[in-house]
Amino acid sequence: MTSPHHRSGSDRVAEVAAGLSEELILNLQGDEPLLPASTIRVLVEFARTRRDLTVVTAMVPLPHERDIINPNIVKVVSDRNGKALYFSRLPIPYRKDSPLSLSAGVDHERLRPGYFKHIGIYLYRREFLLKYVNFTPTPLEITESLEQLRILENGFPVYTVQVEEDSVSVDTAEDLEIVGALIAQREVK
Repeated sequence: MTSPHHRSGSDRVAEVAAGLSEELILNLQGDEPLLPASTIRVLVEFARTRRDLTVVTAMVPLPHERDIINPNIVKVVSDRNGKALYFSRLPIPYRKDSPLSLSAGVDHERLRPGYFKHIGIYLYRREFLLKYVNFTPTPLEITESLEQLRILENGFPVYTVQVEEDSVSVDTAEDLEIVGALIAQREVK
């Protein structure tokens, strides 16, 4: 339904947004099929209170070491005002006094509070979205393969809000199996 030449989901959303008059544009990505409605509500409530909004995204505590070291789970650190400082596929922050075990297996349950998972949903102010997609991809964006870093590298804030419910992102074949099983469970109920 959109041009096949887009580099990202944000580019596709911007193509549609260009023909709309709505002030806020939600980028709900297909790799988050089980995203809770509560997450959308929290983002919309936040956006309605911020005249200076560029974009807001969600984060949820990431307590297990096995998930913190997983490069398919994007981590985020934010300042005290909820503005993202950085997104990474590597564990951030680094804890010098208590390093993570980078060789922890998928069954490693050790709890490590203070880490946050980025959930791949974005709510943009339309005017900013149309501006942002015209920025040239940046070195950090290319290195991490995370388009939200283009916003930070261009000096614009990415607001974060902590949500209560996690979402299962489909980034690997294993994730697809997990999501398929969860959907099947819902259909049985």
